[in-house]
Amino acid sequence: MSHDVMISFSSKNVPIVEKILRRIEDAGLPCWVSYRDIKQGQNYQGSITAAIRDASAVVFVLCKEFNLSEETKRELSLASSFKKPMVPIRTEAFTFSDELVYVLATVQYIDAFPDFDAALSRMIVRLKEIVASATPPVADAAPSLLPPTAVAGVAAAADKYTETARQVYADGIVTPAERVKLDTARELLDIPVDVAAQIEQRVARAVTAPVAPAATPRPSPATAAADVPAASAPKKIFVPLIALLLIAAG
Repeated sequence: MSHDVMISFSSKNVPIVEKILRRIEDAGLPCWVSYRDIKQGQNYQGSITAAIRDASAVVFVLCKEFNLSEETKRELSLASSFKKPMVPIRTEAFTFSDELVYVLATVQYIDAFPDFDAALSRMIVRLKEIVASATPPVADAAPSLLPPTAVAGVAAAADKYTETARQVYADGIVTPAERVKLDTARELLDIPVDVAAQIEQRVARAVTAPVAPAATPRPSPATAAADVPAASAPKKIFVPLIALLLIAAG
């Protein structure tokens, strides 16, 4: 939407409309006005309809001529049918026609007399309130669009897919048949492809991570002595029996 406010008026009231237009736009609210914004070759009625439909609010500059114009009555009817907030400002005292009374029965209008500037200030305050309420606030972070039950369902599906991935990656090798198993599980659980890839990467890293060797306890001195191999113990000397006999005979 290129404008916040559409201004409806009688062509007999253009000088006052110009003052209202400048005041609104000086307040930072872009306006649409027919004599300036309908380009050459554009359909007049279609442009008016689109301008009302796309506006956050419609300002009606009321005067005697407005009261009698068939075009302005149509614009009032369009704004009402589009459920647009209306801000009428009456620039002179006159009696409303029956059509005007009907459309504005529940709308509070502003009298631009005797204090024109004060009336415009009240109009600006009202327009800013309308535009602010029509503009969605910008959130710091996009909230989840899913209800809590749906969020829980997504988490459960991710857990099931993680378990399936652990089974497939248990031996560190994914065969074509196991790849089909994973793809089928992803589709059945309605897991997005990118989410499934992240889950598989985490599982694969966990499977292939090096396992730290178990710590070897330091042996106690008694245990260490008992474990000394026989080869390192002092050797006993065995004298053959025949050698002893020879020594005795000599």
